[in-house]
Amino acid sequence: MADDIPANATVDAFSGGQRLQVAVKDLRRFATIETYPGTGITLRRSMAGGLIYTTSSSPVTIIAPTTGQFQTGTHISVMQGGSGQVTFAAMSGVTIRTPETLNLAKQYAVASIIIIGIDEWLLAGYLEAA
Repeated sequence: MADDIPANATVDAFSGGQRLQVAVKDLRRFATIETYPGTGITLRRSMAGGLIYTTSSSPVTIIAPTTGQFQTGTHISVMQGGSGQVTFAAMSGVTIRTPETLNLAKQYAVASIIIIGIDEWLLAGYLEAA
């Protein structure tokens, strides 16, 4: 959903011939799930608030870009659906802060990466111990 639509806006929906008004803020609560079979992906603004579900049997690298296109507080979750270990990496000039490693712990592990400042991300979730 476009970020320029006010949160208090409503949209019309029709169900069983009846018109319903749905608040945009309610629509924003639902996360998108993007299945990703590849081995390398750079996070994009369109992924904000969603879940990336990896399916590769080869190692997968998730790249955290500069934060200019995102707002502070933006989060993206990642799940290792395949057997290929998921590792997070930062573009040049970008920092990923984490209490553990940059690797998801194992298949079906989930972690979220969150923007906490300019070119600064926080990675938290089910990660390999440091």
